[in-house]
Amino acid sequence: MASKKKASPASKPAVKKPSAKRAPKTAPAAAKRKSAPVKRGASAKRPRRAVAAASGARAKPRPAPAAAAKSFAVRAIVDLGLIVERVRPFIPRDPQYAIRRPDDLAVATLVAHNLRVNPGSPPQLVRSNPAAESYLLLVLPPQSFGEEAFLDATGTEKNESAEVSDALGYPPKNSPAPGQPAEPTGPLPAARMRMSGPSRIAVTMPAGVDAIDFTFAGVLKACRTWPLRLDANAAPEPSVRPDRIAATPLDKQWLQNVVASAGWGALNRALETGLGGSGGDPLLKSLRDAGASIGRQTVTVLRSGPTAAAGRDLERALTAGVEALGARYPALREAATRQTALAVAALAATETVAASRLGFEIAAEALTQLPIFPIVLTPHAPGAAVTAIELPYRLMVSPIGSARFTHSDLPVDRQGRTELWHSRLSGQPAKPGADAPSKIRALWSPDYAFTLEDILKLLSPLNPYRMSLDPLDRKMLVQLMAGYNERIDLRRPYTPRPSRAQRLMLSALGGLLDAEGSWNPSRPAGVGLEQWRHLATLGRDHYVRVVYAGFLMPFGHAASLIKVTERKFENGTMASKTGRVALLRQRFFIVVREPVKTFSGTGHAFGGRNFPFTQVEILTRVTPNLMAPDHPGKAPLMAEVGAQKIYDAVPQRAAFWPLLAPGADFRFAADATDLAGNRVSFAMPLAFMGVEANQARAAAVRAAYNAAAASRRTAPTAGASVCFAPIKAGAEGDPRLPTASVVFAAAAVSGVSPERPQFYPEIESAQVGIQSVQRLLGREAAVGVKYPDVYKQAGFGGANPGEVF
Repeated sequence: MASKKKASPASKPAVKKPSAKRAPKTAPAAAKRKSAPVKRGASAKRPRRAVAAASGARAKPRPAPAAAAKSFAVRAIVDLGLIVERVRPFIPRDPQYAIRRPDDLAVATLVAHNLRVNPGSPPQLVRSNPAAESYLLLVLPPQSFGEEAFLDATGTEKNESAEVSDALGYPPKNSPAPGQPAEPTGPLPAARMRMSGPSRIAVTMPAGVDAIDFTFAGVLKACRTWPLRLDANAAPEPSVRPDRIAATPLDKQWLQNVVASAGWGALNRALETGLGGSGGDPLLKSLRDAGASIGRQTVTVLRSGPTAAAGRDLERALTAGVEALGARYPALREAATRQTALAVAALAATETVAASRLGFEIAAEALTQLPIFPIVLTPHAPGAAVTAIELPYRLMVSPIGSARFTHSDLPVDRQGRTELWHSRLSGQPAKPGADAPSKIRALWSPDYAFTLEDILKLLSPLNPYRMSLDPLDRKMLVQLMAGYNERIDLRRPYTPRPSRAQRLMLSALGGLLDAEGSWNPSRPAGVGLEQWRHLATLGRDHYVRVVYAGFLMPFGHAASLIKVTERKFENGTMASKTGRVALLRQRFFIVVREPVKTFSGTGHAFGGRNFPFTQVEILTRVTPNLMAPDHPGKAPLMAEVGAQKIYDAVPQRAAFWPLLAPGADFRFAADATDLAGNRVSFAMPLAFMGVEANQARAAAVRAAYNAAAASRRTAPTAGASVCFAPIKAGAEGDPRLPTASVVFAAAAVSGVSPERPQFYPEIESAQVGIQSVQRLLGREAAVGVKYPDVYKQAGFGGANPGEVF
């Protein structure tokens, strides 16, 4: 048979005495403190050469680090988060006052910096040192809980029409194979729960204000009207069009706003106190002079255009300049103290860049190639003197921009009932009417500090238990909203984007959150989370949706795995009683984002000649509830082939077979258009491949797919005619054959963007009917066929003069 080619977020004082405990003002033993076992950042190794070092020291060259090329994330030469934690015990403690107001259940702890109590009626808080900065911290009780979730039933969910069908004795339409029941919960109380840490609102006393009433109402008024103190990473969003935000740099004005923020000043003072002195001390003055020198060199590099080599030279200059000061200041010879000194110098260098006359955009490479920026702008735990809210559990978020917290200073009584005190975040606090939406950033999570290897161990099995957000979700949310050190790929840096809080409220009984974020299409490399929706009331989650980007194998249609955790009312049992309970149920399903996909052979070794379909349409747009990829029973995973490991680098949800129950694959309905324009309908299982696996383990997943049982890769076509090769008018053979089934495989591709599927479909074999064979046998018969190598390599003509296909 042959053919030819064809294209194809006045009250009474209610206070207690302040704590009189204060820590020492110096930190000679800072380097001896043990830090958390977190492998982030690099120790300040002694460089052997420095180009234009701040101190003028000379040294020898060292090889450039290659970590960024592998992970696409820039590591800071010091870990600012660990430094802040290390110096925290050496910062003098400010007076603390416990506040209780039973009328509206307001509970908080007030921390007053550079403020003393002036007795009177009412008493007042006045500045201790008029020349120094003063601020307040309102520390609130835990605002969120990490509650255990239970897996929901799989298969089609019950609805009114299905119940009517059952009552009439008719089966519901389009019902797939039966699923499995919901995960049992056991006797009440069933769900485990963990409490978050405290949250705090930090505000700075404005210039011209020297005293406030020392009453709860006076403190609340200050928290409502004074500007918020925000972390340096709680930077405002760049003013660009949403479609250009991934490619648009952060400009000089943005950097100036960051440097002028209260969080930046708080960070500077914390580091200086940790070194054991004030800004006038000789050591600190020398460090800041060294940093200013690096800043001037950075301006020169920005003027000519940053490069990786220039960044390495500046890093050597920065480290050599600090180490040279060790000859005069022995404290710098200790590794921990030297890292703190590097951070102080880097902050001074950044301030010099922001104050320069050079107008620039921190575009393409500055945030990642120049060493001073990653030190400050990599995710780190917020300092103790800035606003930080743990909502949801284990995720520290902060407002950005001009947002303020608004609340009533006095108890609110309505018809004999007192309203629960609460504080609401508003994006436009001066505007009358409903609170405007606000932008928030997830600045930090303890899970961010874990390596991917450690996090994968927490996911299989889930430790401590299943929640709305798992450790990897929280790590990715920090990367998406505060990952200034992240990159999309080797050429493109990533610009972090905040999420939108329609509602964020704080109270003594927990926080209320209505937040949503979308990061599509641009995300940091290796981050599959593309959407997040979170609803919580009084600290309890009641609807959380997390969306992961991926593709369906073997055809490559863009799809999203969606994890929904929602509170549902169920009957529960406690001893001999049966009651109504509201548990968190978690379910997974897949949504097809790209229903129709065309194929032209691009990237395929044989130009797609052994795949006779020009277009495949997935008719199943949304699957029913599927087994969780991390199901504790028979996991619907892909088998690892030989030495090609999958789950050592990606989570289980990034590569799995969608199942309704153990052994019951879900079959996607599809239509395929062949080379002759005929549409062929079939239903078959499709594997899900998340973008993490697509970027890090594509070859292993392809091997696992091709090694799967043929039944999983078979499309029954019920004898439909399939055109296996291009049609040539007048040719003796006909490439259109009645086909009983087709077995697909996933092939490698080359020259394809890492954002696209790293596989291409092809036919492994088919069962077809061949008229000449049927005539010989005297009956209809299906024959197993494959594409010959000569056709895959050459098509028709040339090395295939017989036009065999």
